[in-house]
Amino acid sequence: MSRQEPEPSTRQRQRANTASFAPFSAWRKTRPEQHTPPPVTLPQPVLSLQGLIDALTPPSVPSLAHARALATALSNYSPLPRRELLNPLLSVLCAAEAPPAIQAAGFDVLSAYWENHEATSLGTPERLSYFSLFLGSSTSWAVDLWEPRFKALRALTKDGTEIMGVESNVIDTLQWWIEGAFDGLIKPPSSIDRSERTERERSIELIAKFLEDILAKDSIKSRIMDEKMAKSRKKNNLEDKITEMLSSILSGPYSATSMLVLRQHLFPSSPPQPSRIAIMTSLGAHRTLHNHVRRALCARLAQADISCESSTGYSHSGAPVHLELQGDLMEKAWPKDDYTASSVGVGGIGWDGARLGKALAESVSAWIRHEFDDANVKSEEEKRTAWEKERRQGRDP
Repeated sequence: MSRQEPEPSTRQRQRANTASFAPFSAWRKTRPEQHTPPPVTLPQPVLSLQGLIDALTPPSVPSLAHARALATALSNYSPLPRRELLNPLLSVLCAAEAPPAIQAAGFDVLSAYWENHEATSLGTPERLSYFSLFLGSSTSWAVDLWEPRFKALRALTKDGTEIMGVESNVIDTLQWWIEGAFDGLIKPPSSIDRSERTERERSIELIAKFLEDILAKDSIKSRIMDEKMAKSRKKNNLEDKITEMLSSILSGPYSATSMLVLRQHLFPSSPPQPSRIAIMTSLGAHRTLHNHVRRALCARLAQADISCESSTGYSHSGAPVHLELQGDLMEKAWPKDDYTASSVGVGGIGWDGARLGKALAESVSAWIRHEFDDANVKSEEEKRTAWEKERRQGRDP
C-alpha cells in the first residue's frame, strides 16, 4: 500500500499582532535631557556714599546708575558730606554738553543735597558758582530735563528765599525757561505730540507760579527794584525814541507809503520767516499802529476840548473873555509837520478808521488762521541758537 502523500495545507499563517507590543521608541533607553544652566549673575557690590562720589569724580566716566544712586543716598544721608567733594562731579554731570539723562541725574544730585536738612546756607560767591550750572546751555526747555533743573533751582534757593546777589539771574533764567516752553506751543499741532504739549503747559504753570512768588516777597522786591527800575528807565528811553521816530515817519511827507508798509507788516510774512522773527515783526507793527491811533484820538480830543473852550470863552460882542489854552494842548490838537490831512488822515490827525480799522481786523484773523512752517529754516539746534541770540540781544539795554 503506497504511502499517501500528505495534503498540502491551505491554511494561511496568521500575521503576528504587533499592536500589542510597546512602540519601538519606548525600547530606547530614556536619556535624561541636558539643560544648560543659566549664567549666574553675581550681584553688583553696593557702593558706599564715598564710593559713589569716587566713581563719579573726574577723570572717571560718569555712570547714570551711579549718579541716580548718589541722588537717592543724599536725600536723607547723615552726616552730609562737604559740598566741596561734590563740586567736581557736578560740573561734569550738569555740563551743557552732557547727555540729557546725565544732566537730569546731575540736577537730581544737586536737589537731593540741598533738600537735606543738614545743608547749610551759601554766601553770594558760592551761590553764583552753583548758579553757573544752570547757564551755558542753548536748550531752554526739554521734556526730560526741565523738571530736574527746576527742582534743583528751587532747592538751591530754598524755594526762592535765598537769592541775594543773584536775583536778576534767577528771574532772567526763569523767564527764559518759560519762553522756551511757550515756543513749542506756537508750533503747528502736527509737529508736537499731545503729551509734550501737556508737559509744556504744566511747566509754564509751575515756573510762572514760582516766579510770581519770588516777585511777591517784599524782601526780594526791595532788592531788585532799583536795578530793574534803572534798566526799565533805560529801556523806556530807547522805546520812546523809537516810537517818536516812527510817529514822525507816519505823519511826515511820505505818510501814505509808510502806512502801506506798516499795513503789510501787520500780516504774517510772505515768504515765511522763522516764527519768532515773524511774530516780533508783526507785534512791532501792531504796536506802532496802536501808538498812531492813540495819537490821532488824542488830537481829536484836544480839538474838541479847544472847541468847547472857544465857544464859552467869548462875549456877545465876540471879544475873548477867559480863553486860556496850554501850549501842549495846542500841540496835541495840531501837531507840527503833520502831512496826513491830504494823504491817509481825516482832518489832519492821521487816522482813517474805514481803511486801517478793517486792515487791523483782517490781520488778527490772518494770525489766528496762520500755521508756522520752519522746515526751511536751518536745523533745530541752529534755530535754538538763533533764538537764544535774539533773546540775549533783546535784554541788552
